[in-house]
Amino acid sequence: MEEALESGQLDKVLDKSAGEWPLEEATSVAQLGLKCMEPRRKDRAKLKDDVLPVLESVQKYSASLYGRQTDSRH
Repeated sequence: MEEALESGQLDKVLDKSAGEWPLEEATSVAQLGLKCMEPRRKDRAKLKDDVLPVLESVQKYSASLYGRQTDSRH
């Protein structure tokens, strides 16, 4: 995944069964995943600052596909 991100070939390793997603959204999720796996705790993604914004963005995009309102208060 990291190599695909660095070489600009993320689209080559994405699971096609996940449907059509903008490369920008997929890149954000992939980068978040890598950040969550950092060996040192201090380098890992922070829930409020890193994880939540990415998940909210994905949720909004998904809702726009299906015409649903999102409620991020959950």
